[in-house]
Formats: sequence, C-alpha cells, structure tokens
Amino acid sequence: MSALEVSLFHGIALYKSLSYYDVGVFLCIELLKQIDKMADDYLVQVRGMSGEQRKEQLNNIQKLFNQSKKFGDDKVQLALQTYEMVRCCRLLLYSFA
Repeated sequence: MSALEVSLFHGIALYKSLSYYDVGVFLCIELLKQIDKMADDYLVQVRGMSGEQRKEQLNNIQKLFNQSKKFGDDKVQLALQTYEMVRCCRLLLYSFA
C-alpha cells in the first residue's frame, strides 16, 4: 500500500469520526446543562439532606463531570488526528509537486 493510499484511508476514517463529532458536541453541551441543574438543585437542598444523600448526590455530579472530561479528551484526540492528517497530506502534495 502506497503512502498516498494510507493517507486516503486515514482521511476516510477521520471523515467518519467527524460525523460523530457533531453528536459529541451536542451531548457534551447537554451534559454540562445537566451538571449545572444538578449542582443548583444540590445547593438548594443540601441543608435538608442526610450525609448519605449528600454523598450520593455529589458522586452523581462527579460521574457526570468525568463523562464530560471523556468527551473533552475525545475532542482533543480528534483535533490532533485532524492536524496530523492535514500535515501528512500537505507533505504528500509537496512531494509530488
């Protein structure tokens, strides 16, 4: 397989992942809205909660933050892959010129 074919293969894979990128951005925004609502609810209700309820609610918020962080990490990886693909394509184009 030539370098150009490998680059095209990676480009197709990247294109497929870009279609999922839009969904990921939407999910991340919705997740952050959910975290905000849960945090606001927690602050309003914290005085009436038992210690166990507080701990459970904070754990739920922490799980959502971890999920949001995973979405962010995925976006960074996609950006790095996009950069590498563009860099490789530019190098290939310059080598044929």
